Amino acid sequence: MWKLWIKKQDIQDPIIEKSFEPKYCSEPYLRFTKEEDETSDSIYFLTTNPGAGFDLQERKNILENKSMIKSDESYYSNAKNLADYYIKELISGSKARIKHMEYLAKICGYDNFIQVETIPYHSENLPEKSKLVRLVRNGNNKISEYIEITKEYLMDKNVISIQAGNCRDIKKMSDWSKLQCEIIGLDIDKSECISTIKNEKKKDTGCLYIERKNNFIKALSLRAGANDLPGNGGCDIIANKYNIIKQKINSTED
Repeated sequence: MWKLWIKKQDIQDPIIEKSFEPKYCSEPYLRFTKEEDETSDSIYFLTTNPGAGFDLQERKNILENKSMIKSDESYYSNAKNLADYYIKELISGSKARIKHMEYLAKICGYDNFIQVETIPYHSENLPEKSKLVRLVRNGNNKISEYIEITKEYLMDKNVISIQAGNCRDIKKMSDWSKLQCEIIGLDIDKSECISTIKNEKKKDTGCLYIERKNNFIKALSLRAGANDLPGNGGCDIIANKYNIIKQKINSTED
């Protein structure tokens, strides 16, 4: 995607042209990593999409060397450039999500984390998710191709999907949340569900579905009203369960 886009050879797809903003560089993943520690394990977070694009992500500014994205570098390098920029410059909800991912990664024992997008294209307002799911199911488009590649990539990774929503009843789970489970390889029927946030009435407003699968940890974090992890307190709950499973995996391997 990067090579075609930077050479002005856009991938022509009516779905992308209609629903997203292809004038901005797509972002399939971001590398929140320490350069001196690239060989250490990473935890992976699956999120929705990059959100609205901004000027520094436009091809014209990139080609004129007015951006943190460098046209003569690989996307792998630019994924690090973007992550470093976002840590310093993003505000509000996006900034909070990065901070929560960074916090959770650390207390789960990782110096590095990779943020992978379910859809790599920018959009200020993501189209109706149920329609996107149908597009993916129908196949024969660039988004469904990308998701199949992402499934394969995440198969042998420890992954937590971060989504808005709160559903302790699997039968009522949205098609979008079910798709998240498929992408990361979480068998929702075999997973354990724990509460991560409660409101003032002691009602769950966030939960985590988590499963050990082939010595990898797969999880879906849902938070009502926010496309984010459940804050530091909720992250502590997630990490406690995650580390118990991680310890069991390590003892099995030993």
